[in-house]
Amino acid sequence: MLSVAGCGDGAESGTGPWSDGVSPAASATKIGAGEPCPLPVTMDIAEKWEPQGVPAGTFQQGGLELVCEVDAKPAGPVGFIRVWTGAAQPRAALEAYLADQKDTSEITYRDTEVGSGTGTEVVWKSGDSGRKRAFAAATPAGAVVVVAGGIDDEEYEALLPGYLLAKNSLA
Repeated sequence: MLSVAGCGDGAESGTGPWSDGVSPAASATKIGAGEPCPLPVTMDIAEKWEPQGVPAGTFQQGGLELVCEVDAKPAGPVGFIRVWTGAAQPRAALEAYLADQKDTSEITYRDTEVGSGTGTEVVWKSGDSGRKRAFAAATPAGAVVVVAGGIDDEEYEALLPGYLLAKNSLA
């Protein structure tokens, strides 16, 4: 059963899923403009995070195709930032992605800044691995969706600085 909350971000009251008080990580390198992860966008990743391209057709979810995984484990956190692409608009892409997942709850969306543009962001809980967060932005080739998730809530929190770096630097 999906539960979907409104678009408020909770920032005004200091409560809610968006008031994490986390600063973006420092940039170490940029991905997206070639190997190992050719993407319709570029974004910065944190030091020691390792990007790896995913062969076409390997994983699909909600009409999106997984094209890149950025492993945070070499920097300490156990988890990934995964980059998906698809033909949908940003909000529709996130909704389809989550509709194709099992055991999700506490889903909350908001419109947000992504790089120098706008997009949509969502947070949710996954029954087997805790909290997750994703943003989506439109590109000329369709939507790009960037998902952060670890093996539990502690690892999710450790991934947030790298996730925010990717979100803020998307171009």
